This record gives sequence, structure tokens and C-alpha cells, in this order.
Amino acid sequence: SDAVREEYGVTGFINATYDPANAEASYYESQYNQSSIFCNKKSGSGEHCLFAESKKKGKGCDNPATPSDLGKFSCDDNSGHSNLRTFQLYFENKDKFEVFFEAPCTKKCKGE
Repeated sequence: SDAVREEYGVTGFINATYDPANAEASYYESQYNQSSIFCNKKSGSGEHCLFAESKKKGKGCDNPATPSDLGKFSCDDNSGHSNLRTFQLYFENKDKFEVFFEAPCTKKCKGE
């Protein structure tokens, strides 16, 4: 299958905006004592940490072309709402921040 899930981890922000109660993605923030492996590893840094993971697989056609191109989609037997799969982070006085990205295989990957 060409469908993949995505996982993101980010540190160094001051505030995050996302919809915590939706069927498209899960969000875990360190300051709310929710756990993720990524944020648990970063807990000693003293910075906020967000871990976000998709609950549904994407097939590429669900990716918006621009940040303002968010909304409902239906393509390649894949449907959902891209607004629910996004998050926004706010940074203040930062010269760097850390981002982790992974697209793990949930079943047999091509080439295996």
C-alpha cells in the first residue's frame, strides 16, 4: 500500500494550537503530563514538547498544496478533513528548534 501515517515531534515552542478531540490525529504535550516516547526523551530540556501522530493513513492526495488550502478532501479512496490533521506552533525569541518526523510502516512496506 502507498498509504502512510505520519508522526511529528517538536520542542522549543511557547504555545500550540490544534483540535485535541478529533478522529484524524492525536496530540500529546509535555506540559499537560501526557506521554509520548519523543517527549519523554526530551523531558529534561525544560522546553515544551509536542508529539503529533496521524490516526488515519494518507495517500499523498490529502496533502494541501498551500497552508491556506485546508479543508475536506476525498481522493483515491481516502477522505477526511486536513484541518484536523494540522497543528500550529508559536515561537518567541528562538534561534533554533528541534523537529522530529517519521512515516512508519504500519504493514508491509514496499521493497520488503
